[in-house]
Amino acid sequence: GRAGEPLEDAGGGRWRCPRTKELYLEQDGRLIEAGPATEEA
Repeated sequence: GRAGEPLEDAGGGRWRCPRTKELYLEQDGRLIEAGPATEEA
């Protein structure tokens, strides 16, 4: 992520930065920023 930390696999094609908690979505082999992490069930 932007903080220079490796992203953590959040499952379901989602990746999270452990430092900023920003969430990214994997689409077509690319990461798209999804914004701040929200607690989803």
